[in-house]
Amino acid sequence: TLLLTNMPASYAYATIREMINDTSQFIPVSQKEYYSWCKSYEFYVQKQSSAHYKVMESCGALKPEGLDPIFKRFFTSMLKRKDVLHFMDIYLVEGCKAYFRLALSLIK
Repeated sequence: TLLLTNMPASYAYATIREMINDTSQFIPVSQKEYYSWCKSYEFYVQKQSSAHYKVMESCGALKPEGLDPIFKRFFTSMLKRKDVLHFMDIYLVEGCKAYFRLALSLIK
Protein backbone atom coordinates (compact mmCIF):
# COMPACT_ATOMS: atom_id res chain seq x y z
CA THR A 1 0.00 0.00 0.00
CA LEU A 2 2.95 2.33 0.51
CA LEU A 3 3.65 2.28 -3.22
CA LEU A 4 0.01 2.69 -4.22
CA THR A 5 -0.52 5.73 -2.03
CA ASN A 6 2.32 7.63 -3.68
CA MET A 7 2.36 6.64 -7.32
CA PRO A 8 -0.05 5.55 -10.06
CA ALA A 9 -1.04 1.89 -10.00
CA SER A 10 0.86 1.19 -13.24
CA TYR A 11 4.12 2.52 -11.72
CA ALA A 12 3.57 0.53 -8.53
CA TYR A 13 2.98 -2.62 -10.61
CA ALA A 14 6.15 -2.00 -12.66
CA THR A 15 8.16 -1.40 -9.50
CA ILE A 16 6.95 -4.60 -7.87
CA ARG A 17 7.63 -6.52 -11.08
CA GLU A 18 11.23 -5.27 -11.12
CA MET A 19 11.66 -6.19 -7.48
CA ILE A 20 10.41 -9.71 -8.18
CA ASN A 21 12.66 -10.08 -11.24
CA ASP A 22 15.73 -9.32 -9.10
CA THR A 23 14.78 -10.60 -5.67
CA SER A 24 18.38 -10.95 -4.52
CA GLN A 25 18.76 -7.18 -4.54
CA PHE A 26 15.49 -6.31 -2.82
CA ILE A 27 13.91 -8.96 -0.63
CA PRO A 28 14.90 -12.14 1.15
CA VAL A 29 12.81 -14.83 -0.54
CA SER A 30 13.38 -17.62 1.95
CA GLN A 31 13.55 -17.96 5.71
CA LYS A 32 17.22 -18.91 5.37
CA GLU A 33 17.98 -15.76 3.40
CA TYR A 34 16.07 -13.63 5.92
CA TYR A 35 18.13 -15.13 8.75
CA SER A 36 21.32 -14.39 6.85
CA TRP A 37 20.25 -10.72 6.54
CA CYS A 38 19.64 -10.68 10.31
CA LYS A 39 23.03 -12.26 11.02
CA SER A 40 24.74 -9.79 8.69
CA TYR A 41 23.08 -6.90 10.48
CA GLU A 42 24.11 -8.33 13.85
CA PHE A 43 27.70 -8.61 12.62
CA TYR A 44 27.76 -4.97 11.44
CA VAL A 45 26.24 -3.71 14.70
CA GLN A 46 28.87 -5.58 16.68
CA LYS A 47 31.62 -4.25 14.43
CA GLN A 48 30.34 -0.66 14.58
CA SER A 49 29.57 -0.37 18.29
CA SER A 50 30.13 -3.02 20.93
CA ALA A 51 28.14 -0.99 23.47
CA HIS A 52 25.05 -0.85 21.23
CA TYR A 53 25.55 -4.50 20.36
CA LYS A 54 25.46 -5.55 24.03
CA VAL A 55 22.28 -3.57 24.72
CA MET A 56 20.53 -4.78 21.57
CA GLU A 57 21.60 -8.37 22.17
CA SER A 58 20.39 -8.34 25.78
CA CYS A 59 16.88 -7.12 24.87
CA GLY A 60 16.48 -9.39 21.83
CA ALA A 61 16.59 -6.61 19.24
CA LEU A 62 19.11 -8.53 17.13
CA LYS A 63 16.97 -11.66 16.83
CA PRO A 64 14.91 -12.07 13.66
CA GLU A 65 11.72 -11.11 15.52
CA GLY A 66 13.43 -8.00 16.86
CA LEU A 67 14.55 -7.00 13.38
CA ASP A 68 11.11 -7.41 11.80
CA PRO A 69 10.35 -3.64 12.05
CA ILE A 70 13.39 -3.05 9.86
CA PHE A 71 13.40 -5.90 7.37
CA LYS A 72 9.70 -6.83 7.17
CA ARG A 73 7.89 -3.61 8.03
CA PHE A 74 10.12 -1.16 6.21
CA PHE A 75 10.79 1.05 9.25
CA THR A 76 7.08 2.06 9.30
CA SER A 77 6.86 1.58 13.07
CA MET A 78 10.06 3.56 13.65
CA LEU A 79 10.00 6.53 11.26
CA LYS A 80 7.59 9.23 10.17
CA ARG A 81 5.70 8.54 6.95
CA LYS A 82 7.64 11.18 4.98
CA ASP A 83 10.90 9.56 6.10
CA VAL A 84 9.67 6.11 5.10
CA LEU A 85 8.78 7.46 1.66
CA HIS A 86 12.21 9.04 1.32
CA PHE A 87 13.79 5.74 2.34
CA MET A 88 11.58 3.96 -0.21
CA ASP A 89 13.04 6.14 -2.97
CA ILE A 90 16.56 5.21 -1.93
CA TYR A 91 15.66 1.54 -1.50
CA LEU A 92 14.15 1.27 -4.98
CA VAL A 93 17.40 2.52 -6.50
CA GLU A 94 19.96 0.81 -4.27
CA GLY A 95 18.19 -2.29 -2.99
CA CYS A 96 18.98 -4.07 0.25
CA LYS A 97 22.15 -2.06 0.89
CA ALA A 98 19.87 0.82 1.83
CA TYR A 99 18.30 -1.27 4.62
CA PHE A 100 21.64 -1.84 6.26
CA ARG A 101 22.84 1.75 5.91
CA LEU A 102 19.71 3.24 7.41
CA ALA A 103 19.43 0.65 10.17
CA LEU A 104 23.05 1.17 11.18
CA SER A 105 22.77 4.95 11.03
CA LEU A 106 19.81 4.83 13.43
CA ILE A 107 21.95 3.35 16.21
CA LYS A 108 24.66 6.00 15.98
